Amino acid sequence: MRVADLVGESPEADDEPAEMVAMFRDLKQLEERDRDTIRMLMEQMKKRKADER
Repeated sequence: MRVADLVGESPEADDEPAEMVAMFRDLKQLEERDRDTIRMLMEQMKKRKADER
């Protein structure tokens, strides 16, 4: 078992929804700058969610 599996960060874990696994595979096909853009959007969304609490 890998560390990523133990800490819940493996996109290939058995309990991950198929949609999430497919999104991860799609991300791997993007250019680095596009992944950076998505990473920034995710951070903004997580911050907004945290601010709403």
